Amino acid sequence: MSDLAMPLTVGTRVGPYEVVEAIGAGGMGVVFRARDHALARDVAVKVLPPAFIDDDDRRQLARRLCLVGTRATTVWQRARDHLGERSGDEPN
Repeated sequence: MSDLAMPLTVGTRVGPYEVVEAIGAGGMGVVFRARDHALARDVAVKVLPPAFIDDDDRRQLARRLCLVGTRATTVWQRARDHLGERSGDEPN
């Protein structure tokens, strides 16, 4: 793990996901293994660094990278539905 502060702790719930462990950290944030109890599977949850919050380009890049894999697409859909984002907000 890098020297980045861990924004979540084991057992923290993020929507439908329960954080199991930190699995990596770098310039684009910290990645955690989490459990989706509704779908009975593990997923990756990435917490972006504060610099991404006010930067639309960086947020869109993170979304595009998340959508690369089919599994990630499913997680994005569930997260989007949980957070109530409009369907027009997803990247192309």
